[in-house]
Order: sequence, then structure tokens, then C-alpha cells
Amino acid sequence: MDFLHVLQELRTPFGEAFFQAMTWLGEELVAMAILGILYWCVHKEFAYRLAFSFFLSGIATQVVKLTLRVPRPWVRDASLVPVGTATETATGYSFPSGHTQTGTSLYGTFLWKAPKWWQRLLCAAAIVLLGFSRMYLGVHTPADVLAALGMAMLLTILINTLYDRGVFERHRLAVMVVVTGISFATLIYAWILSCNGTVPQELAADAVKAGAAGLAFGIGWYLETTKVSFTTKTRTLWQQLVKLFVGLIGVLVLKSGIKAVFGETLLVDGIRYFLVVIWVTYLYPLVIKKFHGGENGHL
Repeated sequence: MDFLHVLQELRTPFGEAFFQAMTWLGEELVAMAILGILYWCVHKEFAYRLAFSFFLSGIATQVVKLTLRVPRPWVRDASLVPVGTATETATGYSFPSGHTQTGTSLYGTFLWKAPKWWQRLLCAAAIVLLGFSRMYLGVHTPADVLAALGMAMLLTILINTLYDRGVFERHRLAVMVVVTGISFATLIYAWILSCNGTVPQELAADAVKAGAAGLAFGIGWYLETTKVSFTTKTRTLWQQLVKLFVGLIGVLVLKSGIKAVFGETLLVDGIRYFLVVIWVTYLYPLVIKKFHGGENGHL
């Protein structure tokens, strides 16, 4: 906590603006945009690597949050004042950092596959700056950030190692069962803690979203790889842009439209995140294949 007090004294308007930009590297919307661009338009198999790291490390983070239930820094110490705009996306418990987990799983996968040293350096810098931004903005402690970085990096290394050895391709059904089983267990865990009053609904919401998204990803990945096998290629850049635009509109309609109509409860959160991810991974690829056909993903 002493470190956060030091950073609070060193804040400047420029620093706040810069690190607010850095923290956006770990926002859910940015992650979904990156995954959508890669998955629908560029390199399907690489997008799967990112997605496995992102969803599984996200579930692990949320389970630890619900289990340890560590309050945010400003709740533990009233003299700590976070940057106001940063608290809008600082949901759930503090330990470990969800933004750091997101950035580490995404940019850590890029780092794993980057062929040039300067590309690896950029990925490493993105992870470090994102983690530091959470402390500079006053929404996480060093322990929150380091724990998230360590957990996400270990899972990212494990997933990419198994992917390189062909485990995911050879054992699709087993992988799907493991991913959906872990995701469903996370949903049940969050639901029970919320229903028995151990965790307020608003603090259980992120775990429900992560569990529902992981469940949809496991199912969507299995169905796409075994039944659909859509192509990422199109004849023109214009077609790629239209494909991306339609896909992202679908994400926004499902994510925000369902919330606007039915409100925000644990059940609604679970349904809309399940539908968003099943749209991204399976339903929209069906649409893409109908119009473009073919099989691809190995560029």
C-alpha cells in the first residue's frame, strides 16, 4: 500500500492520461476486437491460441477473486484515492488484477509467437505498462498485478506449449470437456456464493461472465473445428472490412442490447456472455462459410 501512496503523490494530468490509455490495452472490448479481427479475418489458429489463454486465465483469475475476496485498495485505505475514470471498469474484487490477466494472456501469446526481437519487446512493454497502469491509477496493489501476471503467463506458456505439440488438435473432445467443465463449475461456484449471501451479486458478476464465456468458447471451438472450418480469406479488403463490421455489430447487439432490454442480473449476464461468445466462435463462422465457403485457418 505504501507504493500506491508514492504513486499517488507522483500523479500528473499527463501521467493519468497516458496510463489510462495503457490500461485500455486490458479492456474487455479491446480483447474482443483483437480476437474478432484475428479469428474472422486473419489467422484462425492463432486466434484460438489467444482465446484459450484469455478465457482460461480469466476463469482462474475470477475463481481466485471469489475465493480470497480481497477489497479494492481505496476500500482498505481511505487515504488512497484512485483516478476517477479508472474505477468505472474496476469491478469485482481486487486480487488478482483482471486487466493485467487479460493483457498478459493476449500479448503474452503474441510474445510467444513473435519472430523478431523488437516485436517481442513491444509485447513485453505492453504487459509491463498495462500492469503498472493499474497501480498508477490506484485500482490495484503490486500483489494484485504480480499475481495476475504470474498466473496468466504460466497458463499462456502451458497452453502454447500444448498447442505446439498438437494436443488440442489430437484431443478435441477431451479439451472441450475440460474447458466446458471448468467453466460450468465456475458458474455454479459464483452462483452459490451469490445466493447464500457470501458474495454480493455485483461482485460475483465478473465470475459469471467468465464462466459463461468459457462455456460458450469450449462448445463453439469444438463445433467450429469439427463441423464448420470456415475460411478467413476473402477476395478483397473491402469484403474483410464488411465481414468484420457485421461480426462486431452482432457482438454489440448481443452484449448491450440484451442488457438494455432485460437489465443486469447474474442470469442475464450469463446468457448474454454465452451468446456473445457462441456468436463469435460458431454462429458467425457459419454465416461466413455460407457466403465464402472453403476451409482455412492455417496461414
